Amino acid sequence: MNYAIWISAASAVIAALGAWLVFFRLRADHELSRRTQTLALMTFWYHVVREDHLMMPCIRLADSLNKAELDSLLQGREIEIGGEARKTAAMIAASKGFLHEDTGGGVKLGIEASYYIRQQTYSYLNALEILATAWTDALIDEPTFDREFRSVFLPASGKPPLLDFIDRSGIFPAVRVAQLHFLPDYEAKKRAQIA
Repeated sequence: MNYAIWISAASAVIAALGAWLVFFRLRADHELSRRTQTLALMTFWYHVVREDHLMMPCIRLADSLNKAELDSLLQGREIEIGGEARKTAAMIAASKGFLHEDTGGGVKLGIEASYYIRQQTYSYLNALEILATAWTDALIDEPTFDREFRSVFLPASGKPPLLDFIDRSGIFPAVRVAQLHFLPDYEAKKRAQIA
């Protein structure tokens, strides 16, 4: 009986079993790491949204601006806001102590208020970009992303938020991909990648 063959075969089996165990452990560690990252990203998101009580009114205001108002906001100029958005604009300015003037048909916000609203909008979109990039890079699994963040990228109104702001600013590509992912008529066969 040749013991060398048996020893060699047993060694190969033990090595294969060891490789399988290492692979299984690495896969489990990877999944645990993904879940930990997902929780960290969710905590980050909720912290950003709740950091400033005026962030959501700023987002709603920026989302309601017409082309001329949006251009003024993006360029950091004074803005005259009319319509229903003027109440929100006045509330933001009054809450922060910014100069604002009631013009009868609207509210004129000074440069300081314009910068503040723009900065709040950029902060919100930067946080969204982090979430969307984590999704496109597969740090967040798709079912969790869909369940936890669908309403952020596509609210009940059915209109993705800040589309004009994103288009006019020319940035936030991952946010745009995530918004498209949630549109009912857009069927992605696989997770889109950002180049």
